Amino acid sequence: MRTKKYQLLIIYLLFFPLLLLERPVMGYSEIPPGNTDMYAVKQDTTYRAIALTFDDGPHLCYTPRILDELKKLNVKASFFLVGKLAMKHPEIVRRIHEEGHTVCNHSYNHWNMKRLSYSRILFEWRLCNEIIEKITGSFPEFCRPPGGNYNNKVLKAADHLGLIPVFWNINSEDCSGISAEKIVRRVTASLEPGSVILLHDGFENTLLALPSIVAKAKSQGYSFVTLHQLFRNF
Repeated sequence: MRTKKYQLLIIYLLFFPLLLLERPVMGYSEIPPGNTDMYAVKQDTTYRAIALTFDDGPHLCYTPRILDELKKLNVKASFFLVGKLAMKHPEIVRRIHEEGHTVCNHSYNHWNMKRLSYSRILFEWRLCNEIIEKITGSFPEFCRPPGGNYNNKVLKAADHLGLIPVFWNINSEDCSGISAEKIVRRVTASLEPGSVILLHDGFENTLLALPSIVAKAKSQGYSFVTLHQLFRNF
């Protein structure tokens, strides 16, 4: 059962606000194809804080380098980890946790969860939970379905397991092969208080873009926080 603070959670579809008017708090709806930029949690936007999120790790080569860069930049982030990869690289998961970043659930197999049965979706969330908890000693509070693909079953299964879905409002498109410069422009052009930025683990240009993203955001008065910190008042 959710505590009182999480009763304030609501699905935000950035491009379909009318859907929200038809649904109660914690109402669910599908994202029309091609539109996956969204929030799943109401942010505290009274201060200029933003969150970097990295999907699809842990990656044997890139995750340690991302962690090294974040340490150099004195920035905390949130990592949505794939369960089967976390099981292969527990030392990296442990490092993410020990260095103060938020470890989140990105399913076990990284399949399109909209195509799965409810029982299989539960299995995907639950097994990733168990792996992360076994490695870090902490239950992951947040989740994100692979590719941002969700339907009622995906969200209800997450809710059943006590997970809070978090999506994004800024998609860097770093996994599309664009240059580091374009990644920086895409991220920094749309910043606003409470922004959740989607990045991916496993791409050289993502790593190259990080210092400029951080520098430009800080020059605009933003600070970087984990998802736990961003949603601390809810």
